[in-house]
Amino acid sequence: MERKESIGKALGKVVSGLYIVTSQKENIKTGFTASFLIQTSFEPPIIIVAIKKGRKFYDFISDTKIFTVNIMPKSEMKLIGKFANPNVTEEELFNNVDYKEINNMPVINSSVSYLSCKVINNVESGDHIIVMGEVFDGELLNDIEPAYHVRKNGF
Repeated sequence: MERKESIGKALGKVVSGLYIVTSQKENIKTGFTASFLIQTSFEPPIIIVAIKKGRKFYDFISDTKIFTVNIMPKSEMKLIGKFANPNVTEEELFNNVDYKEINNMPVINSSVSYLSCKVINNVESGDHIIVMGEVFDGELLNDIEPAYHVRKNGF
């Protein structure tokens, strides 16, 4: 790609929220940190989230057809990092995490809010899979500032 360095610096300035997306299947909980997430419709409320190809999470929601987005606060950067680490096993992910189950999905108690979604479509996009979810439940849990990040490089 021509101008990759220049494009990377420009893309890096796209501000991204930080979310922990969770799911559960047969009493096995899983999740990952997402930053590629956006609302795409008001009525009905629809969001899209990008999942890197090869992540086990996609297999979970391919079966369950539901997932929950935990909108995380700035104060939970360590937890956000834990869920971003692909070397952490499903068994370890929720160790020492205070959560409750809503709609049979883990909702992290310290999150700003949560959105429960049913999968309505997906499409491949480069090295990610875009999953479209219709929001069927949600609640503001803690009225505090959500976490976000600005990358140094968009690649």
